[in-house]
Amino acid sequence: MSEAFSSSRSELAASPVDGPPPPGEHFLDLLDVLQDNGAIALESLTANPDPVTPCGGPPSTLSWRITKHSNLATTDEQRRVLPHVGFTLSYAAYGEVRVQATGTRDVHPSLTTSYTLYAALGPARFPLGIVIVRIDESSCSTASITADLLRQLVKVYVDQFVGQYGLRLRSPVGLDITENGIHVHLAILSRQAININVDIDLVFQLYAKDCGIHLLYVRSNVDVDLPWWLDPGIVIAGEELIGDIIDKKLKSELLNQLQNFLNSFLPSSLCVCRATLTRGEVSILTCPR
Repeated sequence: MSEAFSSSRSELAASPVDGPPPPGEHFLDLLDVLQDNGAIALESLTANPDPVTPCGGPPSTLSWRITKHSNLATTDEQRRVLPHVGFTLSYAAYGEVRVQATGTRDVHPSLTTSYTLYAALGPARFPLGIVIVRIDESSCSTASITADLLRQLVKVYVDQFVGQYGLRLRSPVGLDITENGIHVHLAILSRQAININVDIDLVFQLYAKDCGIHLLYVRSNVDVDLPWWLDPGIVIAGEELIGDIIDKKLKSELLNQLQNFLNSFLPSSLCVCRATLTRGEVSILTCPR
């Protein structure tokens, strides 16, 4: 089986794939002429199977064969340039990878994707052919997680956290889901010798990878409000202490709690293809493994 085609930036062709051709040539025009007169010929370009499920099932294998025919080059310039022509495979807007004239590559897009073979000469790229791998979601299903469900989960953990540290909530746990992330707001009051108000704003994002759904922080903010009359040194020390507890305890354990819930939400027989955030819910597209 051929190596899977990846969108990793390390695979993108950052420079010409064919080395420096003779100077002063009109690269794109030359590629056009070489293809037109048959000196460069795309013999085949296929995708099998097509369509494929967005994830979980077998990939589609791209196969291609390109030939060069120096006897069909009509000028000395064309014959001189032809050995310098290389080939790239490009898909969607992600970039290109270097390929040999004959080869295969396994691909498994999550959305219908077009793949284009190019002849490459210096910075010029001339399209030789295109193949489309379509997505079939007929065997897949969509599951939803509402903001209310996640809010209850967060509340259970936060109640344990504030009880452990002798704190209390100034207002109910706030949780909303938008296209930009899962937003959590906590308003905490510490009632010790002095009252300390702590406001915590956290934003999570979801992504699908390796058939699972994964959670990460994309933004967090902790605002500690101490009485104005306290000594500045005490204020700084108090803010650092509370910030340290929030970072090392609450944030890490809340992330783990939510991740464990997501891991157990779907049966292991399903593969997560996409996780989409919309107003008030998370939509998860799954397909059989």
